[in-house]
Formats: sequence, C-alpha cells, structure tokens
Amino acid sequence: MRIMRTDDRDVAVLMLNRPERLNAIDTAMLAELNTHLDTIENDASRALVITGSPRAFCVGSDLKEKGADGELRIRHMHALIQRLRAFPKIGVAALSGYALGGGLEIALGLQFRIADPDAVLGLPEVKLGLIPAYGATQILPRLIGETRSLDLMLSGDPIDPVTALAWGLIDRISENVIEAAVEFALQRAGNRPPAEAAIRQAVRASGMPLAEGLDVERELAIATSGSNEAKAALAAFKAR
Repeated sequence: MRIMRTDDRDVAVLMLNRPERLNAIDTAMLAELNTHLDTIENDASRALVITGSPRAFCVGSDLKEKGADGELRIRHMHALIQRLRAFPKIGVAALSGYALGGGLEIALGLQFRIADPDAVLGLPEVKLGLIPAYGATQILPRLIGETRSLDLMLSGDPIDPVTALAWGLIDRISENVIEAAVEFALQRAGNRPPAEAAIRQAVRASGMPLAEGLDVERELAIATSGSNEAKAALAAFKAR
C-alpha cells in the first residue's frame, strides 16, 4: 500500500508510504492517490492533509521506475496538480524531511503548506539537465514572484523553512507538522462551505485578464448571497 489514510476529526490525512524510496512517485502511487481523492471528494470529510514520512515528504518522480513513459507521466501529474488546485475541500501539505522536485510540486497543488523546522525544500531538476515539469514553472511565480521562482529553479539549491516562510512558499512552521496541518485545515474549513468554495474558485480566476476575473467574482458573489445559508447568517447578524 503506497498511500495510507487516517482520519483526524473531520480531516482526511493521506500519508505517502514508500519510505524506502523517500516516497518517490511511481505509477502505482499516483493511481492510489487518485483513488483516495475520489473517495474523499464525496465523503463527509471537511478537509484534506497530504503528508509523508519523517525523512521525506516526497522527492518527486521515481526515476528508476522501469517502463515509465516520460510524457505520459507529465500529463498524469499535470492532471493531479489541476485536480488538487480545484479540489472542493481545503487541502494542506504537511512537509517533513525532503520535499523536492515533483514532491514540492504536489505541495504547490494544495492551497496551503506547513513545514517541519528541519524540512528541505527545493527544485533540483536543473542539476540533471531537466526542468520542473509538474506545474512549478506556472504556479510558483504566482505564489512567490518571478525573481524568487527563477532563483529557486535555476540554482537547483534547496531552501530551509525559514526562507520558504519569508518568501511565502509555506504558511507555517511547526514541529508537530501533521497536527498543525489538521488544525490549520479545520480552522479554514469551519466557516461557510459554499462561501469557502466560491472564494477559492474566485481566487483561481486571478490568472485571467482582470475584466474576466471580475466577472467570475461578480457571478460567485451573487450566487452565494442568494444561498439559504447566507440569508440565515445575514439575518442573524442584523438581529444582534
């Protein structure tokens, strides 16, 4: 079993479970991850946490996997990253040990990232004559800016959590990283689910031209303000 699931309160926690390969992603792991996401998308859980082992969150693709088709793997990983970014429930990466290459890119697919103080984060592909190919070239500049993104990708050197926090690459540093990620997820999944989903959808539209993004925002604002949940909350507020 390459993915293990445990539930902590209303949070589904998925643990990457190939410690002997530092949780390198192979075809079987990717399939298991998608199967778990199918379940979580439709069950009663309110949020998702993805974590790894103390030694490694994930070091990216298993480059020793026999018979792997490079282009097909990129397509499958792009589909995973897009799925995580559009996932209907809050997603948090709990990073410990090495979070490198495609492993860091999986974390970038989630909305939030919390790291252990000893975590090592990086995109070392350039040192192998490759480029980050699982979304980092597109997601990272939107998150931390072009200059820092180029620094991280062109040097191939890892950064520590303190630097990552200062850059905006991660959201918290915690010694109890899984517990912190669960609490973080619950706090952000505990308000108004329809409004939360609409906010995340609107933010994803920020990559559009401004006029189109504002159209999305307006449509979502109208839809949420007309919901029974919003009407009840506004009525209670006015009655104070």
